[in-house]
Amino acid sequence: MTPEAPALRPWSPIPIVESGEPLEPIPTSLLRLEPHPYFALGAPYGAQADPFRLRSGVVQQLLAAERQLAALRPGWRLLIFDAWRPLAVQRFMVGQAIAEQCRLQGVDPQAPSAALAQSAADNTIQSITSTQQAGAEVVRIELAAPLAAVPNGFSVQTPPRVALDLPAVGNALGKSIVDINQGNLRSVAIAQSGDRTRLVLNLRQASSYRAELQGKVLLVVLENNAAPGMAASTGEPLHFAAAQNRDQLPLRDIDFRRGTDGSGRVI
Repeated sequence: MTPEAPALRPWSPIPIVESGEPLEPIPTSLLRLEPHPYFALGAPYGAQADPFRLRSGVVQQLLAAERQLAALRPGWRLLIFDAWRPLAVQRFMVGQAIAEQCRLQGVDPQAPSAALAQSAADNTIQSITSTQQAGAEVVRIELAAPLAAVPNGFSVQTPPRVALDLPAVGNALGKSIVDINQGNLRSVAIAQSGDRTRLVLNLRQASSYRAELQGKVLLVVLENNAAPGMAASTGEPLHFAAAQNRDQLPLRDIDFRRGTDGSGRVI
């Protein structure tokens, strides 16, 4: 059995796989924003490195998109804002964004608030394990102190995930992802922001869940069934009601908003 490739992003179970395609300069026939905005800030691209480079396959797709755009909208052109971004540049830009937000908020990024430090010290995640019981996946999160209430959470169908927000809880594991690779559970990602920690359970398929507290332990039970609201397929074609409008009406906009009870609404 071939082992699964590790996911390099804690928030996504999709692995990053090297394509093997070479980097090549973006053709001069494509417009680009110059000087490059990140290069102008001093981002560390390296000596004589050209930020306007892309994988060869992406370059060909951009050229095809430029031709299609010209056919549909004569006189319109693509403008390339950013392209190749090595890890050193990504770290630089994240640091720039953090520094700018701290400046706007009047916060010293090197001196976290006393309340945050105290809350993280009061309660922390000690361990995360998983077992299978009676056809269900039981995730056990052990904490240094009991939670005051069952944490709020929500589930996502695509990609299948369950997320739980633990207020006033820090991460004492020393890592941001716990690989499980057992049953329906791939891994658990831990992301701390402010005075809360979010746990993201990356699943193989969508599942309903329930959470309960047992002393210092938070139990998350993943049911071995489809998530609520998703009907099982019968193999029969799905028929929609006939349109009642005399004229065809265009779709102008789609938006998504989360309700006060944690539900999702498509508007």
